[in-house]
Amino acid sequence: MSNIKLFMNPTDTAFLRYTFILFLIAIGSYAQENYNTAAILNIEDITKNTTKEELIKRYGINNIKNDKICIEEDMYEIGTKLFCDSTDELLIIWKDTVSFSKPKHIFIRKQQTNWRLNNNITTGVDLKTLEKLNQSPFCIVGFGWGFSGTVIDWNGGVLEKVFSTYDSVTIRLSPDTNMMDIPTLFIGDTEINSSHPFIQTLNPQAYEIVLSF
Repeated sequence: MSNIKLFMNPTDTAFLRYTFILFLIAIGSYAQENYNTAAILNIEDITKNTTKEELIKRYGINNIKNDKICIEEDMYEIGTKLFCDSTDELLIIWKDTVSFSKPKHIFIRKQQTNWRLNNNITTGVDLKTLEKLNQSPFCIVGFGWGFSGTVIDWNGGVLEKVFSTYDSVTIRLSPDTNMMDIPTLFIGDTEINSSHPFIQTLNPQAYEIVLSF
């Protein structure tokens, strides 16, 4: 049987090489645009030295957006939104606002988000669960104002050590009830122990987590 040799024009070879490169670029672009946020997202992948460019490489340029971010009532700063307007939206305020590097604050505000701290704490976690993780009661402030339900002291519990890699971890809790039904004793800038029977009955849930470097 005679050997059959196939010859290809050099220009055809170049065309195929060019087509293959475009194919690889298209795959990369698709992967960035369709980043799978159904998986657990570890918030601790974002460190004190993270840059916006690193976020783009990891999560895709179409999932990163610079915008005004509300840090307190009527107070805004320019920062970066990751997975903007989705349940996995993450808000970052930077120390270096020129190169967008070195996070100062990271805000988790969306419910049912896939972002998790290493101990699985996320928005929606309730007071009783936090007590179990802390292995101790802790102190919060009252409800119905700008800093409603903020944890202000872990009372030397386990979570105080767990969160020690950050300058601070702020968790704010809100009860699933009408504020009119809460006695004035638990409203406003007042310290409340999480073990109080009424607070145990309310069992408020985290509506915001702020990580600060």
